[in-house]
Amino acid sequence: METNLRNPLRFVCLMLLFLLSVPLGAAAQKISFSVHDATVKEAMAALNRQAHYSVVIKAESIDMMRRVTVSVQDGTIEEVLDGIFAGQEVTYTIDDHNISVVKACPPPPSKIAC
Repeated sequence: METNLRNPLRFVCLMLLFLLSVPLGAAAQKISFSVHDATVKEAMAALNRQAHYSVVIKAESIDMMRRVTVSVQDGTIEEVLDGIFAGQEVTYTIDDHNISVVKACPPPPSKIAC
């Protein structure tokens, strides 16, 4: 009777471990990416083609014609995005294979006590 209780418990524990490990593996996925003297728009299109990320950019406030050179070997998608948007004040969110990029909000003005 003890064996019958252990097998379902073992199955449930293994399934939980599997389900918890899948998102962690996706987030830690390594990527090699390289563009030379490309516009931000071209670099994002290359990232989409190579890594199959869907990208939404609020382009009116981001310099999409800025030229960038990015070379990342076995890095994260965050490292690639940091390289593409270096020098621009942007924030991005990554949800599975969806990337949203917007201009960063300026920090609130500090209150100076007199």
